[in-house]
Amino acid sequence: MLAAMILLTTVCIWHGLTTAIVLEDEPGQIVENIALGTLVGLYFLFNLIFVIRIYSVVISFSFFTECERKRVDLLVTFMSDTSV
Repeated sequence: MLAAMILLTTVCIWHGLTTAIVLEDEPGQIVENIALGTLVGLYFLFNLIFVIRIYSVVISFSFFTECERKRVDLLVTFMSDTSV
């Protein structure tokens, strides 16, 4: 979430700078294309990292619940064997 706010702030700052600086010439367009490419790359990188982190939490949680299910099954089996 913080990365999205930082990226949004960066885009707003960039738009503020481009209105103050005239980028009509060829070097200005190159700089604008580089900035656009950089911001797009950062956007996808932030989202990729976010998806990887969320997916890793889901995998670790599903592994934990699988282990917990095995423990409960063993406990139930143990309790049913000792009560007879």
